[in-house]
Amino acid sequence: MNGPAMARQADVFAGASSAPMAVLLARVKTELDTLTQIVGDMQTGLSPLLIDASEEDAEKCRHAQNLDLVWQTLESLARVLDGAACEGASQHPVDIDAIAEDLPLADLSARLRGRIIPLQIYGNDLDLF
Repeated sequence: MNGPAMARQADVFAGASSAPMAVLLARVKTELDTLTQIVGDMQTGLSPLLIDASEEDAEKCRHAQNLDLVWQTLESLARVLDGAACEGASQHPVDIDAIAEDLPLADLSARLRGRIIPLQIYGNDLDLF
């Protein structure tokens, strides 16, 4: 099943507590794609600062490299999920509520359940959560 077909199927199961594995994989891939974009933007913005600072502090260089590693890992995991879904992910129902209820981020839990919650855009203030 390709990405658009999974997205349409995911819409059919929006808010359902049980859905085929392909639906859950599509939702997780969407989350990974979003995180990949966010981390890529962070890397673009922070790497020059970290690289300049790394000339005096090797630990900052390691942080810049770790940021790149996180970005590449997220991108790769999204590809794995896409491949798994396209390879005929099981149509066996999965209890999404049971999986999502233990997640510490309520908005992520809701999105995995098919409840569309707009991604929050944070301002210039530092928000710790």
